[in-house]
Amino acid sequence: MKLIGVIAEFNPFHNGHAYLIEEARRIVSEKTGEDTYVVVCMSGNYVQRGSLAIIDKYARAKSALCSADIIFEMPVIWATSDAGRFAACGVDMLSRLSCDYLAFGFEAGNDAAAVSAELISAADTLCDEPEDYKTILAQYLSSGQAYPLARMNALKEYTGSDCRYISTSNNILALEYLISVKKSDSAIKPLFIPRQGAAYDCPEMCGNFSSATAIREKMTASGITNISDSIKASADLIESNMPSHSYTAIEKYLSAPAVEDSDILPYIVSRLKTSGRDELSQVYGMNGEILNRLMKVSYPTDYASLKDHMKTRNLTMTRICRLLLHTALDIKEPEDSFTGTEYANLLAMRRTASKVLEEISVKSDLTVINKKSAYKAESEASQISWSVDCRTTDIYNQIVFDKTGIILPSELRSNIVIL
Repeated sequence: MKLIGVIAEFNPFHNGHAYLIEEARRIVSEKTGEDTYVVVCMSGNYVQRGSLAIIDKYARAKSALCSADIIFEMPVIWATSDAGRFAACGVDMLSRLSCDYLAFGFEAGNDAAAVSAELISAADTLCDEPEDYKTILAQYLSSGQAYPLARMNALKEYTGSDCRYISTSNNILALEYLISVKKSDSAIKPLFIPRQGAAYDCPEMCGNFSSATAIREKMTASGITNISDSIKASADLIESNMPSHSYTAIEKYLSAPAVEDSDILPYIVSRLKTSGRDELSQVYGMNGEILNRLMKVSYPTDYASLKDHMKTRNLTMTRICRLLLHTALDIKEPEDSFTGTEYANLLAMRRTASKVLEEISVKSDLTVINKKSAYKAESEASQISWSVDCRTTDIYNQIVFDKTGIILPSELRSNIVIL
């Protein structure tokens, strides 16, 4: 038996995700001759770019069971972190859940071997950080460039490569996975799966392999309560880009207004108006410059204007969105850089994977949470993390109810989805 790990958001689950999982199964089965099971570490109700998931985590986990076997939730603190910490948490969890392989998509272009080789080489450089590279990086940072751009420019200069293969969102994340595997000295084996269909952030629907970005845009446009011919056409287009089981699992969301990032604005304003400077300074991702700009916001405001107000040369918009989300959710800066988690919150599983779950529970040093109300954190860090998971689930559920009328249970009353 071989376990294939996947780090994902499934926001929402679509044909490209199904392809990645099935292709990973095929490759591992042919290589080993053994049965395969797919274990997913998935973002919950909030995703890495600092946004609200368009569909709740249990519905998204259920939608993935057409392809995956077991879905665990990545703790919110790390699921809404920068790409490095996001990848580190995913790799750590899947390694400790006994996964043999880590499967991920990448933009292969016309030469998958060349792209994967460049990603591996870049990961070696960024993991080891030679002194010459660090000197170059420091120069770019001192010029005012945001860290992601400075790192890319330093890598180009150090290697003498144009790094064109690692400039896309998918490949940047693949690079972070490789760095995390190397840094953690994990035995998990990377499995490169060439991406099919539209690019990661392509906003247009493209046949039956559209990006999650395009599907979310279509859901936002079609999510109104009166079903017209145009709305039905949009729903049909969305359905064609998902396995039938996945579409059915999220169908209740398609006839209601879609959850959007701007729905978090009242929570942001409330925190800014009721918290002192010292308290706000502890928010995850906050620094003096950002806090000064936040304290000068003019009210009333809207979410787009707030983001624009916060934008500076050395701050990416994604970092701003994460900071605003952490402000709204009152997520404090972790005391340490990522050092591992102690639990794995089970969201969904196939009945046929019960023996796998039993084996994981015995072999892993992670506590598998299958009865939410019974979990007792083993350390202060885990207690804080689990408290954040539960509290932010309640906030997300309230936003969904306010927007759609859909009632979702609190984390402690949620049941694992079993099919």
